[in-house]
Amino acid sequence: MESLIHELKSLESWNMPSRRYLNNIKDTNSFRKAVIDRKINRICSMLCDLLITADGECDWDNIEILCDNGYYVEPREQDRFGWLTTILVTKKGDIIYG
Repeated sequence: MESLIHELKSLESWNMPSRRYLNNIKDTNSFRKAVIDRKINRICSMLCDLLITADGECDWDNIEILCDNGYYVEPREQDRFGWLTTILVTKKGDIIYG
């Protein structure tokens, strides 16, 4: 969890405008886009590993740790079985994962 929180704080320190969703940012500067995409992909991978249990449920203990650090998790898409995709809310924008 420490590595994930470090990555999120690092992302928030970048000089880039806030956006609604950080996944698949459109940018005319291809290098900047590649750097942002790589960072977001790394964070998404960490989110899936740390916040989704082996049986596909939410890891509420880790979600609580994120909330204590100022990051909020909420469902984006749901069905009768549970959350399909999830949003992590950051100061720069939301990250969709799951």
